[in-house]
Amino acid sequence: FSQAIRESYVLFPFVILAGIGLFPLTFLESACIVMPLFVAYYFLIGSPALTPWTSQLGMMWSMLITALVVAVTGVTQLALLVKIVAYSSYDLLTHCLGRRSGEEIFKAIWQYSIRKHTSLTVALIDLDRFKLVNDSFGHQAGDQILAGAAATIKKSLRESDFVIRWGGEEFLVLLPDAGIEDATKVFMRMSVKGFGK
Repeated sequence: FSQAIRESYVLFPFVILAGIGLFPLTFLESACIVMPLFVAYYFLIGSPALTPWTSQLGMMWSMLITALVVAVTGVTQLALLVKIVAYSSYDLLTHCLGRRSGEEIFKAIWQYSIRKHTSLTVALIDLDRFKLVNDSFGHQAGDQILAGAAATIKKSLRESDFVIRWGGEEFLVLLPDAGIEDATKVFMRMSVKGFGK
């Protein structure tokens, strides 16, 4: 009975490895968790005094293969999680932030600008007579106009700025650390491309 219990402990590292596979981890994170398991296995269970070297080699090889499978599983889960967050954060048509995630970023930037006493420029851009485009040319043409307008807005902004699709044809633009002069330059670039006319 005591030998059966001891041999069941040999499988304990595999149970831990399988549990690690449930978490979305990078290869480096997986390696940082798995390496202590190998060391612990060697000193606690697989030392030459307790186990013949042929059994040790087989168990270490099995643990290595299991660890690689677990690492690939964790990285795959992490990539899937990143895609889910991206799909839930961005509007698929315009590739701008969606309203829900945009509101969270807006609140964070607003609180930061109040706390640090920095400038923040907020602009709401509405495409005039957009309903007429949809009614006259169809929703596919409307979608093309929305995507084109969003791309044009983004090209006019600085890297630190944000565009949020606020409503159907409305975009909220956030310009952190932008006073009157910086904001004027951004909006002048937009007006050259047809906005505000």
